[in-house]
Amino acid sequence: MNKIDFDELLESIKEVGLMEKGKLQPSREFPIENQSNKPSAVKAYAICLTTEDEELIPMKIYSVILHPHLKTCTVKDEADETLVCPIEWFLPVEFTKSIERVLEKVEKTELALA
Repeated sequence: MNKIDFDELLESIKEVGLMEKGKLQPSREFPIENQSNKPSAVKAYAICLTTEDEELIPMKIYSVILHPHLKTCTVKDEADETLVCPIEWFLPVEFTKSIERVLEKVEKTELALA
């Protein structure tokens, strides 16, 4: 590091120290958007509603990861490839816990056979 860069870095460090002690106001601020209020991804079962992708079967129930804030969902297609699709291609459905356990067993069996 050359002397000029070192002196600028040292000055910045001194300024931060003064700001932390409340003796100096920052010359600029960078607002950061609060990410905590955005909905996170949700794993769900959903019925495929589209015929736009040949690797997806319409009316089949898929295990998907919904990304509502991106208006997309992630799904494994029939060739076991991961697809990112428009969220409107799928209709999320809720099942009873006993049916969800059956679907999870079927999903694990399919993964074992792949």
